[in-house]
Amino acid sequence: MVVRSHSCLLLPSRRRRPASRLLVCSVCAWVFLSQQFPVVFSASVSPSENDGPAASGTDASPSASPERGSEPENVAADSWSNSLSQFVSALRASTWDVLRSGVEGTTRMHFHERHVEGIEGARRPQELFDYIVVGAGAAGCPFARTMADAGKRVLVFERGHARSRTQTPAAMDLDGAGRGINDEKISQPVITAQGVRTHIGKVMGGGTSVNVGIMIRELDEYFHFLNEKYGHSWDIQTLHKASSWIEERVSCPMPQENDFSRAICRSFSNQGFIPHGGVAGNTNYTYPIPVSPELRHGEFWGAMSLFNSSDSGFRNAADIFLIDNFSGAESVENFKPAKNIELLTDYIVLKVLFDKSGTRPRARCVNYRRTQESDLTTLGESPRRRRPSDA
Repeated sequence: MVVRSHSCLLLPSRRRRPASRLLVCSVCAWVFLSQQFPVVFSASVSPSENDGPAASGTDASPSASPERGSEPENVAADSWSNSLSQFVSALRASTWDVLRSGVEGTTRMHFHERHVEGIEGARRPQELFDYIVVGAGAAGCPFARTMADAGKRVLVFERGHARSRTQTPAAMDLDGAGRGINDEKISQPVITAQGVRTHIGKVMGGGTSVNVGIMIRELDEYFHFLNEKYGHSWDIQTLHKASSWIEERVSCPMPQENDFSRAICRSFSNQGFIPHGGVAGNTNYTYPIPVSPELRHGEFWGAMSLFNSSDSGFRNAADIFLIDNFSGAESVENFKPAKNIELLTDYIVLKVLFDKSGTRPRARCVNYRRTQESDLTTLGESPRRRRPSDA
């Protein structure tokens, strides 16, 4: 695959690449470069898989603009000879990897790309993943962990920052509930065409790091309705299993303040509501508020919360699914991804490329770059209000 202007990460390919075509392309590239750059230039061989990333701020790309008069002609010739030798060696290594990838299409593939520092950051080698998840939010994180636990290699992109008490304090604990939605570090305003103003998360965990952290399981009747009305095929038992798996990891019963809870119970009882589970006899129920993970109609009850009162109100946002051996707030501060998961924060996906040669399109590759400030500004604008003079 041709390396595009932005970094490109691949999903496993099932098509085999003709070795002869790739060899011809490599030879043509060598001939073209040897004719275009008959001056001094330095070609750095790409780091091996065991080498660290390129140093920040170092331009390791080929340079065709050396300083004039800085070197005698014989030194320039020697430099050209050495550079050409290095280039041929790198070309041979790249060609072999490309040819091998045509035979082993489901293995991890590396193009030995030079790391180029610029506005987009360092370009990564092309790599193969079983799944590429765009967005580390309420859906992406549990899905990524499920696939990783099944032995699949998963890459997760997040356009925002990782959570931390120094950079994103409003996304960390109960103190940020209600305030995080107005925090420009973690929340992005969205204005619909109708002028409705809302927000989406721009931090690890997505909306689960920004909202007020109330978690409610939908009733079975809702999914039965979707199946009957729209022909969906939701399996209720699978939904129960998935919901329980999520709830066990992120949800906690809401803490109750005694005086406030008693007043709430009395108020609901006076209005004819009954507590979840009912009461014995005709006496008014006063305390505590019963807890239920499911939506209840005609009852009063307490939902589950993402805030863990036993861990100083820490917010159990969706990103904890990506952590290896999560054990509380410190696991987020010292983030270590689970096995088979690779995470890229502060990167935005620009395009998903599809292979349309089969019966149905299949995602093959994503183009991405570093997140820029302009990517996180307000989406949409308020519709123009009509003035009396416009009528």
